[in-house]
Amino acid sequence: DLEVVTRFLPAMMSIVVDDYTFTVEQKLPSEEKTSLTYPTTLPETFSRYIQENRVACEIGLYYVLIIAKQRNKNALQRLLPALVDTYNDMAFGDIFLHLLTGHLTLLSDEFGSE
Repeated sequence: DLEVVTRFLPAMMSIVVDDYTFTVEQKLPSEEKTSLTYPTTLPETFSRYIQENRVACEIGLYYVLIIAKQRNKNALQRLLPALVDTYNDMAFGDIFLHLLTGHLTLLSDEFGSE
């Protein structure tokens, strides 16, 4: 599907770049850090395509699993609301939920402090 490549993937890459930029920023020494704030919203095209396109939804779900495995709490807080409405309710499939909850249990300390 042409629109997945021309519209969804650029939105997905902007999310990936935001996540990794913030992660690298946090690892810098305090004198080199800037006042970078983590984005809280997702691009509209990302949300729309994970609702309407199977391939885009699969890519988005795999990215959520990668972020959960990397224990990136900020990225998870940004991405989890988008999983409420996915293509054919793929986010509520047994396999995906099993993998996601397995990774989330390892994040209990990070989420427990809030």
